[in-house]
Amino acid sequence: MEQHTEEIHKKSWYDKSYKILAIIPIILVVLSLIYLFNFYSKNNDLMYKDVSLSGGTTITLKGDIDSNKLETELKLKFIDINFRKLTDIRTGKPIAFIIESSSSSEELKGEIEKSLGYKLNDENSSTEFTGPILSQSFYRELLKVVFISFVLMALVIFIIFGESKLIKAVSAAISFSAVKLTFPAKPSVTVIAFIVGVVAIVYCLTKVKIKKDYYYVIIAALILLISLVFPKYYLMFPIVLILFRNLLTVSAE
Repeated sequence: MEQHTEEIHKKSWYDKSYKILAIIPIILVVLSLIYLFNFYSKNNDLMYKDVSLSGGTTITLKGDIDSNKLETELKLKFIDINFRKLTDIRTGKPIAFIIESSSSSEELKGEIEKSLGYKLNDENSSTEFTGPILSQSFYRELLKVVFISFVLMALVIFIIFGESKLIKAVSAAISFSAVKLTFPAKPSVTVIAFIVGVVAIVYCLTKVKIKKDYYYVIIAALILLISLVFPKYYLMFPIVLILFRNLLTVSAE
């Protein structure tokens, strides 16, 4: 009996204080946005990128070499150059030395050969070059995937914690619209987004009772229709606004 009373007390405390506790994640989000804004103003990007995302050359030197001497000499020749040393886990013996730079493979390879005093071949090294166009395309796709993951996580939150079936259905429709906008050339994604979206919108129209909610569903239906016919990525802006509105509604329930 005492345990049951304690559980009721804990539940009532959370029900009374959950809005105050919500200040903590809000502060974390604000601090994260401030950090991202500050980082972008200094680096003109959202993150540090290696050559796979910015384009450049990666040369892996095999075996044990004088890495300190090589680093010192290459830093004098190249501004944007990074080094990584690979060692054996058990013995700690160096097994490879990785050099990354945005310079061309011929230029970087030539300077390494001058420093080491011997020619690089397939037996003592490996060279990889990533073009800037391919890297930029991969980076854009990476940002889209990261963004869509947050959209789908928001959908999971609405489905699990939301009490309104209307909000759940609308969130599902516009979330799959966002997936369609992220992968516009995938026919399977288009079919899934169409089926989920139509079912969700039809369900909402049959359940809506308030005129304000009716307009809300119509706006979501228009976004779904436009995203299927004219998949332009700027439609993400109204999608984010609707998801944010849903999040506030779920928090107030």
